[in-house]
Amino acid sequence: MKFRGRRQKNLEAFTVKDRKEAVYKIARELDISVSTVYNVINSSASVSDKKRKAVAELAGSMGFDLSDLRIPGSEGSLKVVAAIPSVPSSFWDNAILGINDSMKKHDLSGIDFRFIRYSSLRNVGETMRIYDIVCKMSPDACILVPSSSPEVKEKLESMLSSFVTAIIDEPVSVPSLFFSATADYAAEGMKAAEIISDLPLEKKNILLVCVENYAATRKDSFFEACKNHSNLSVTASIPIGDYNKLLPSELSQKIASLDCSFNCVYSPDGLLGPVCTALRKLKLNSDVYVVGHDASPATRNLFLQENGFKGAIIYQDIYHEALYASDAVLDYLLFGRRPKHNIIRTGCSSELFF
Repeated sequence: MKFRGRRQKNLEAFTVKDRKEAVYKIARELDISVSTVYNVINSSASVSDKKRKAVAELAGSMGFDLSDLRIPGSEGSLKVVAAIPSVPSSFWDNAILGINDSMKKHDLSGIDFRFIRYSSLRNVGETMRIYDIVCKMSPDACILVPSSSPEVKEKLESMLSSFVTAIIDEPVSVPSLFFSATADYAAEGMKAAEIISDLPLEKKNILLVCVENYAATRKDSFFEACKNHSNLSVTASIPIGDYNKLLPSELSQKIASLDCSFNCVYSPDGLLGPVCTALRKLKLNSDVYVVGHDASPATRNLFLQENGFKGAIIYQDIYHEALYASDAVLDYLLFGRRPKHNIIRTGCSSELFF
């Protein structure tokens, strides 16, 4: 693309593609990072005078002055915050990997990118505390793991006017949210029903163990899909009131107190670990099939051990959720590109242990 001779055009004449090609060409020819070019364009004090001069001269030779490349409303260095749960799990490690890979793809070695960690997963109070910390940091953009509650939705809405906000993991519906990358919970629920239907059992009597008011879409689609399989029957359900306070010993007592038989257990939310531990306490790991979602490596190992659990694990694609969210905010901050869709639902995969 030829850039020369366009200096006199107003800013609106420069498309996202024009701006992106110019910034990447400058970075490539000067052997510097894209974030350095961005910082020069936006008058950040973090760049040396030598690099600042080199960027300005090359931009001029291409037909620009630096103001041509500046995105309206942007100034200084970029600051982006990602709030990710600190639960020791490869699931959240993959979220961090997705964000880091997006950073590498954008060549943003000089950006002010900070991770902060939730200490308690799915806890509304902890989520609100993290959101307050994010607000005090005044970033240009943030990537958040939310918690489905009216309070969290209200807080998200109040944050939207301050900085670009993208969420991953949970499908929270908030008007004017910049970007959301979530699992397709409906597809995952249907996948669970299909897997259970294919278990080597003539009749599947299912015990459902689930958190109240969580992953409702996954549960609803599971029940709907069960209608299409005559060999599936949910014979009992154990609702869990608080995601963060479930003890395997308490769960094992609830399971032992059931007055009906079951040969399969389905956990539609992130309780596969406690469920397996409770069943092992009751010495049921050889008698029932267990199906759940997003297991930790320790839980997965319970399926791999001799005389271990039978069943399946359905994995949410948290890596690509985080990658797409990071791509969306960085493309917007650097080049003014808005995502084509505000919501992207990623796919899922499964691992069978029959």
